[in-house]
Amino acid sequence: LCSNMRRESAGTRRPRQHHADIGLAVAGGASAVRYIQKKKHGPALLVAIVAVLLGIWFLTPVADWAADAVVSTIPIAEDRAIGARAIAAQRYRVLFDSNADRVARIGAKLARSGGASMADFMWDFKVIDEDFVNAFAFPGGFIFVTDELVKLCATDSELAAVIGHEMGHVNRRHAQRRLVKDSFAAFMLQVLTYDDGDEHRESFGQAVGELLLKQAASLGSLAFSRSHEYEADDTG
Repeated sequence: LCSNMRRESAGTRRPRQHHADIGLAVAGGASAVRYIQKKKHGPALLVAIVAVLLGIWFLTPVADWAADAVVSTIPIAEDRAIGARAIAAQRYRVLFDSNADRVARIGAKLARSGGASMADFMWDFKVIDEDFVNAFAFPGGFIFVTDELVKLCATDSELAAVIGHEMGHVNRRHAQRRLVKDSFAAFMLQVLTYDDGDEHRESFGQAVGELLLKQAASLGSLAFSRSHEYEADDTG
């Protein structure tokens, strides 16, 4: 049963973009819209174009690719702060018993054998007191397993399958990608106009990370897509 309790999937990372590059693209898009509106059949043509673009966005992997490209610009170091902020909002009751030792031992072994990509994260494996069977992953390497799930897993290999799956979510940065994808247009506008009030000019990726930090509390209720679940299985 435990080995069947996996979830999530991901995509390929894209190169960095900067505020100026995206700002030029947005300005170019706005100019094109104004040009179309001036034409004889401009409004109807504009509606048709928007309909096609919406179809592409919702019916193809384009939205996932776009979210992946944005999230790939975030420095890995930012993930830990996002995860810590999200966990603070959950009020988990962490247990320190033999089950916790078991989960920590298995998790550490998986992290050591996971290769260079797993080594980018500071892994932290915990057992929480809940009366249901589940496991949770938060950005930066935080993995939580309910004590009921640990009891259900008769062998270490079953528990390792669950923990490895959650590590796949972290490694593929699924939570961040889901937040960006769910409100892509509004999120990009915030990034392009972002100013945190200090004298330091953030890179595009740093601005994305800081905005995600402000939304971190919502990660506890976030559901992953089916493709993310498959991707987590492949990674973990």
